Amino acid sequence: MDSVPFTTEEIKEQCKTYQKITPFDCTTAPPNYVVLKKNGQNSRYSAKMEFGVRTEQLEQEYSWMDTLASTLTSQNIRFPKAYGIVRDDLWAFLVMEHISEGETVREYMHRTGTPSLPAELADTIVSALAEIRTALGSRVTGKVTPHGDWIVKGTMFPDNETGKIVDTVEDMVAFLSDRFRRAGVDVENGDSGAATPTSMPPSLPMLFAHGDLSSNNILLLPDGRLALIDFGMSCFAPPWWEWYALMRSSDGDDFFEPLFEAMRRKGMVVYEEFVEACDKLCLWYARFGSGVDIYERGLQVAISRSGQGT
Repeated sequence: MDSVPFTTEEIKEQCKTYQKITPFDCTTAPPNYVVLKKNGQNSRYSAKMEFGVRTEQLEQEYSWMDTLASTLTSQNIRFPKAYGIVRDDLWAFLVMEHISEGETVREYMHRTGTPSLPAELADTIVSALAEIRTALGSRVTGKVTPHGDWIVKGTMFPDNETGKIVDTVEDMVAFLSDRFRRAGVDVENGDSGAATPTSMPPSLPMLFAHGDLSSNNILLLPDGRLALIDFGMSCFAPPWWEWYALMRSSDGDDFFEPLFEAMRRKGMVVYEEFVEACDKLCLWYARFGSGVDIYERGLQVAISRSGQGT
């Protein structure tokens, strides 16, 4: 991280200080995100903090930011640059660019008193998503994320994540097929012409999904571009994933309904006919999913150790 004007120790110290003074129920800023200061002033650099097993999420996010920066050169979209990860015992800090200019889509809607996301802005957001998918199409190498070994995350799951690790597209399809089946969904006809509202939605093709495309993760920049942030839930996922993640997010229909309309206008399929099946998966996970995930991971560890003779 030679281009960052902070030493490793300075980054650690500022993050530790922020942790002490920032309550975890803070509503004015994320408690795990700190803007690094130079001579008492906010700099163009920031750090995102995670602890313990959640540091894996920073590795995933770093891999996405690095992949997007190396793959997509766009006049319409900006991503924060990632510089690297600093570790301190069980803590990890993802050092990245702090985009201070502009405002979030939610801030814009509040400031202007807009009752719902304007159609023109919704079209711009969907066009940006389509541009990313086109650029990353050649990067789909069978992995669910560039880093691999991804803990499945999404707003349709309790606490936004599962306990299941998938590495490849085949892993993801098998995982979803099993969980939909356990939730009482027909998994045989989802990818066929015989699909019904209670069938599993199609698994393929796998497309880039931001996973948390909320109005707080999209910035409107003064130069007219969009900036997308927070790639902790991003993955290559089935075509319905982004749609259902939006439906289950904390954003209101004043944001996601105009986005769905824009998706229809832009030729992106919105899988509303499968909402019943997706809701069943969501309900099953709320009741049983975490326990099943933990049991399966324990079983995998036991089998692995047994095979190694330990």
